[in-house]
Amino acid sequence: MAEEESHMGVSRLGRHREGIAILVVLVLAVLAEIAVTVGPASDRPLVGVAVTGLLAVVLVIGIGWVCGHWYMMRHRSRPEWGGLEKDVPLTTEALAGFPFAEVSERLGHCDTACMNRVYAAWVLASHGHDAEWIVRSLDLPLDVAEVLVAAVDRRPRTSSGAAEADRLEK
Repeated sequence: MAEEESHMGVSRLGRHREGIAILVVLVLAVLAEIAVTVGPASDRPLVGVAVTGLLAVVLVIGIGWVCGHWYMMRHRSRPEWGGLEKDVPLTTEALAGFPFAEVSERLGHCDTACMNRVYAAWVLASHGHDAEWIVRSLDLPLDVAEVLVAAVDRRPRTSSGAAEADRLEK
């Protein structure tokens, strides 16, 4: 048990090492300021240089600490991306109207990663992206992207507000 406690203390200390370093340097800077005001006038330039150096170190450590935490928080908030090697589960509604036969004849044999790019292209085409954009973004052949965009254009709208929008247009 004592071994675990000491390990926990080390890990807690390790997490806050930048903060502890800043605190130590600030304490040293305060002590140096006290030395400047209390000490003899002949030592003030040397102590002033030391205080300036300590404050510069505090500034560098502080900026590094803030940037490090900003970077970690920014990248930690993003969801883990497993890549396109795994199967992407799509709902039946999302794949409604998917031109599987036309895509298969244009692609031939396609692995899981390729089919996941095709499914992603289908979703992007259904959200209004054109074939050229899909080709640039997902590295698919132009004819496959055109088939997907054309199939989306032929597909009846099924989203929750599409029927009302169509009715209001007429």
